[in-house]
Amino acid sequence: MRTFEAFLEVVLRFSDLERLEFRDDQIAGCIKALRRLREGASSAELRAEGRLVGGVEEVLGILEEFVRKADAEESLRLEEALRIFIRSPAPCKKITLSVVATLLGRSEVR
Repeated sequence: MRTFEAFLEVVLRFSDLERLEFRDDQIAGCIKALRRLREGASSAELRAEGRLVGGVEEVLGILEEFVRKADAEESLRLEEALRIFIRSPAPCKKITLSVVATLLGRSEVR
């Protein structure tokens, strides 16, 4: 799974584009999970700890697959991209998602 694909999959799970509402707390939870997965934890271990933000469990498989197939540098890039996304205002987030979707050859994000 490429970085753009992982980014889009994670962010779209926690976005309501019609209302321009984004669950930044859950995306931040994904960043923490991504870091732990990169350090060698498994998704089962993360679930067992019970410290994950609610809803993050549904993307653990995506994150775990990404970390398994990507090198550490690519994983760090995804982490930083998610951090930047969280800090962005809502209209910029929607534009970012449209750009990434276009680069991946998907239809425009609505």
